[in-house]
Amino acid sequence: MTEANVEPVKLDQTAVGRLSRIDSLQNQSMAQNLQERERIKLAHIEGALRRLEDASYGLCVTCDAEIPFGRLYAMPESPTCAGCGGTA
Repeated sequence: MTEANVEPVKLDQTAVGRLSRIDSLQNQSMAQNLQERERIKLAHIEGALRRLEDASYGLCVTCDAEIPFGRLYAMPESPTCAGCGGTA
């Protein structure tokens, strides 16, 4: 994904037809959503690395309960147990 994908769509109707402009707006929105999800995932990974360093990895950051192995196996960056965070 490039930064060009999330830049504002130009309103020049001669360069882009009406339906193409709608497609461009939808593509821009999808790129922005993907970028935000990637930022959140990166923050979770960085948090997991910090928890590894301070020996709190595997413990829920909300209730301090142990996060089940299956959850950590599927989502090693997960900061919470299923009860506190659902699919965090």
